Amino acid sequence: MVHREPLRVFYSYSHKDSELLYELKAHLAILRKQGLIQDWYDRKILAGSEWEPEIIVHLESSNIIILLISADFIASDYCYGIEMERALAMHREGKARVIPIIVRKVDWTGASFGHLQALPTDAKPITLWSDRDEAWTDVTKGLRKVAENLTNNNESGPLNRSERVVSSIRPIAAIVSPSNGAPWLSGIEGDALPRFIVSREPVIRVIAGPGSGKTTGLKRRVQRLIMENGTSPGRILVGTFTRAIAEELRATLGVDVDYQANPSNDNIHVSTLHSLAYHLLRQYPSACPDRSLRFLLAFEEDVMLYDLGELLSDAGTQSNRKDRLNKTLAEWADGSDLTDDRFAGAMDRWLREHGGMLIGEVVKLAQRALERGDIPKGLFDHVVVDEYQDLTRAEQMLVELLWSREGSLTVLGDDDQSIYSFRHNFPRGITEFRSHWPTGSVQDIHLLENRRSQPSIVDFANRMMAEAGTLKPPMVPARHREADRLTFVYWPNLEAEVKGIAEYILRRDDEKFLVLVPRRFIGYRLRTAIGDDASTSFHQELLDSPLVRERMTAASLLADPDDRVALRAWFGFAGNRAEDADHRNACAYASLSAASLDCRTLVKMIANGEIIPRGRGGKHIQNRAHILVNLWQYEHLGFNELLDFLFDPSLADRILDQENRIRAQTSLELLRDAGREIGENFGTEELSTILSRIRYHIATRTPLRVEPRTRVQIMTLHSAKGLEADSVIIAGLADQVIPGHSPVDIAERQRQREKQRRLLYVSITRARDSLIVSWPKSMKYQDATANNIRIDRNAVSQHKGERLVRLNSCSLLPFTVGAIPGTQLK
Repeated sequence: MVHREPLRVFYSYSHKDSELLYELKAHLAILRKQGLIQDWYDRKILAGSEWEPEIIVHLESSNIIILLISADFIASDYCYGIEMERALAMHREGKARVIPIIVRKVDWTGASFGHLQALPTDAKPITLWSDRDEAWTDVTKGLRKVAENLTNNNESGPLNRSERVVSSIRPIAAIVSPSNGAPWLSGIEGDALPRFIVSREPVIRVIAGPGSGKTTGLKRRVQRLIMENGTSPGRILVGTFTRAIAEELRATLGVDVDYQANPSNDNIHVSTLHSLAYHLLRQYPSACPDRSLRFLLAFEEDVMLYDLGELLSDAGTQSNRKDRLNKTLAEWADGSDLTDDRFAGAMDRWLREHGGMLIGEVVKLAQRALERGDIPKGLFDHVVVDEYQDLTRAEQMLVELLWSREGSLTVLGDDDQSIYSFRHNFPRGITEFRSHWPTGSVQDIHLLENRRSQPSIVDFANRMMAEAGTLKPPMVPARHREADRLTFVYWPNLEAEVKGIAEYILRRDDEKFLVLVPRRFIGYRLRTAIGDDASTSFHQELLDSPLVRERMTAASLLADPDDRVALRAWFGFAGNRAEDADHRNACAYASLSAASLDCRTLVKMIANGEIIPRGRGGKHIQNRAHILVNLWQYEHLGFNELLDFLFDPSLADRILDQENRIRAQTSLELLRDAGREIGENFGTEELSTILSRIRYHIATRTPLRVEPRTRVQIMTLHSAKGLEADSVIIAGLADQVIPGHSPVDIAERQRQREKQRRLLYVSITRARDSLIVSWPKSMKYQDATANNIRIDRNAVSQHKGERLVRLNSCSLLPFTVGAIPGTQLK
């Protein structure tokens, strides 16, 4: 008997019906847990992914397509005109079963789906039932019958694993037609890209500039390895730098699961190197004995450093300790020996005593475990690694250990796009790659064409890098030259820039924009000025608020009362307030180190006075103990009630500053909703498991969940990697505002400029059709000081009673660039 996998279910719905969708998914949990279905909807798209191709891939690979019918669904051109029409075509061809569910009252007479059997019974809208649970139960029973019939009759049933060796790349195969028996070359132009796809050399280096088609080449190469070579998908690793790119590749390659969900599956393994290292440590616990994979968040690292200040006589200031931590992390990332053994040893003892781990330890531990045989080497025959220049040296060493030497190792990258020095990346890994292998054993392939951007944008990027002294050949524009849409614009001040850019975007309500800013505060102001059409996506904004940090800590202690890292962070708040205490009460906490008790007992003994914390901050710790004892009374709450209690957005109402209040409310909502989605996706209501995944996402700078794509996305320059858009605006690009400092040392200053230039180069080349580069000539002094903007000598002046800081246009732009005043931006 053929084993059948769960039926793939796709939801087509208006985002205004999101709450109804969540209700339906909750009722369908029983079908998921029984293995009848696995479902997908657009909130599972990661930030940075191209949303429409990913939706279409999942729609066309589904067995059941559910339409949530309402007035908003019918009014949506995308839902009704694109998703539904594709779904109905698949229904007619027998490829899928389409089921309308009438969720709200609407006249659907004569609708295209009118001939289909709708749910619930008699097509009575869900919202008109006196008991909504009864309505959804009726729907669930109807869907169960359809699912069981499809499974039993083998109608559109998913293939089992053995049948999927070729079908695992179905989305690629579906978009190409055979070309001389080689579908992987269909539609591929030029000479370099086909050489990359068909190369049989064991070691390959691909130097690929922005927009060169390397991702397409990567996908087609994997397709060839499976279809022509007969390589088992499970022996192929595609390593990426970001989870967003990994998710996009999974969708395109037809990979239903990633390594974290099933490390032994026979799909292609598509993963970031860090994520792969993490899951190898989970799969092989002997690789890091006596260590817990409980990762510290940034604010918990701060608490640890304050404690090290009490433990080490030479610890210095908190700033000194952060420098020592960063130096240790850099040495781990580089795979080199530690030079500050005393500090590293004290940190290791603290982490072991508290059952914690730094996110920066993961790759180092996995690499050493592979070298020592605790994790088997050579897990993959074919390894393809994208953005190789953005990996740390330890990650690059990990890649070589994972390759079996039986197939091929391919690295793709471009050191001109190396922008993550703050993550300790190793760009020399791509430039010096040949030197690590025997002479003549590495095939070099250069992808010089830029297939993404308008020629004028490509020319601009080439000029900028030529002035920087690059030795590489310039990019060759592949697109036909069209009307020039490259604009440079300046404004009298930041307020005028924000207002002018917002008005420009609002006038073009049929265009989508990617707006890149050097500082978050500029992005927040643009979002406010643009309104509901805009959204921001900034790393770490989730835990900016002390209140949110306190609630995250409370959640950790409710999930695991013996979480010593969380307890230590909890004791670092200021008494009854969700504020950081001075030195995080490290002196008083040090007096508790001899108390070898479980956390719950320790807290109760502090609360009832049996143990008294000594030293500065002792009263704060006593107050925190009382609060925690009361908090543990809520352990009996159900899963959803607990999430509502812990991450209640109304808790932020007490914050006086409006901007900070709104951010805290948004963060609490995100944590609550992400907790529900993770629980639903992984079939668990175990709070500790869910928080572990949330913690890993935050620590690795990965979005928890993604709201529907807004027309205007606002991100920092560093977040632009892997994205592209028809229209890109780079705002706030004054010399003093670009991230970085002005070191005294001339050589270091030049290295700083090179980093900034690469950052700008990556940002510019995100644009397909239109690029605007904008900057203000001044900003308020208080804005500059509050956001660490560089203030040059003699740059402060008075204007109408207000102190202003003079700003310069970006000196990284080519000398030939001319600019217009903001009043001329039409």
